[in-house]
Amino acid sequence: MIKRVSRGIYSLPNSIDDPYYELQLKYQKLVYYQETALSLHNLTDVTFSKITGTVPKNYNYHYLVKEIRLNVVRVNSKRYEIGVEQIMSPFGNKITVTNKERTLCDILLKRRQIDVRIINVVFKYYLNSLDKDLNILVRYAKIFKVERLVRNYIEVLL
Repeated sequence: MIKRVSRGIYSLPNSIDDPYYELQLKYQKLVYYQETALSLHNLTDVTFSKITGTVPKNYNYHYLVKEIRLNVVRVNSKRYEIGVEQIMSPFGNKITVTNKERTLCDILLKRRQIDVRIINVVFKYYLNSLDKDLNILVRYAKIFKVERLVRNYIEVLL
């Protein structure tokens, strides 16, 4: 017996619900971003109350905001495609998310709305990780105009 998850999406009765995967099946342009990407990359131990995603500027996102109550940020097509990768969700399904380097730049762009202690911990986790790529981080920092901030964090924490 197959169970209906939502319109056009079905799963086996014994399968574990994966809200990240199910949302992306339904909204294929949704990319997990900012705080949600931090959690998915294990760069923070803080639990955020809402899922945050990004979509292209021309995407109709109103249902995501009103009905599902996601934080959705629309960006131009060039920025939307920068640093997007697929990772495994906590439930073992492939989902699309901004990579660690892009996520750090996005968090710095939003730094007035996020506790500075969270940002410090995020950078410590990243700089201590084995799969960091400082060249990509600096390249993205130039694109997003946060290069000075990124260099400050690198100098202080390394």
